[in-house]
Amino acid sequence: MEHATGPAWAILIEHSALGHLIRGSVWVYPAANVAHVVAVAVLVGAIIVFDLALLGLTRDIAPVRLARLCLPVARVAFAVAVPTGVVMFTAEASFIIQNPVFLIKLGMIAAALVNIVAAHAGPFRAIGTWGWAVGTVPGTARTTALLSLVLWPAVMIAGRLIAYF
Repeated sequence: MEHATGPAWAILIEHSALGHLIRGSVWVYPAANVAHVVAVAVLVGAIIVFDLALLGLTRDIAPVRLARLCLPVARVAFAVAVPTGVVMFTAEASFIIQNPVFLIKLGMIAAALVNIVAAHAGPFRAIGTWGWAVGTVPGTARTTALLSLVLWPAVMIAGRLIAYF
């Protein structure tokens, strides 16, 4: 391994027993990478389906029923994406933390999570009262859906671009 540069905490993570295990295993990093990519794809897919419906693309399923379908899938996928991302980060922490695309990805994840909190603290509290008739999905819900449609795919794209910067 080359001499690591970067913040001391990142070098410590990278040179930890877990970091050595991840880099030394034929299977751990590739398995984490595949699981991460699949989890992010499922996460973003579930979010896109829900957001497009809120923006009026479909009217076949009531918003509350669509939320009960899509949002648990997104939560489970997020719960897989985070630890698998940590595994990949641990393997090369000193390099990755200095990657500008990784930092942009983290910022977009933070913004997307703030958007989710705002949606659930605000308009989604009354989702059971929404229908698909014009004006029943609040403008604030449509705004959070539109922002989500920008942020989550951008997170996925940034994740793929990390390897190139």
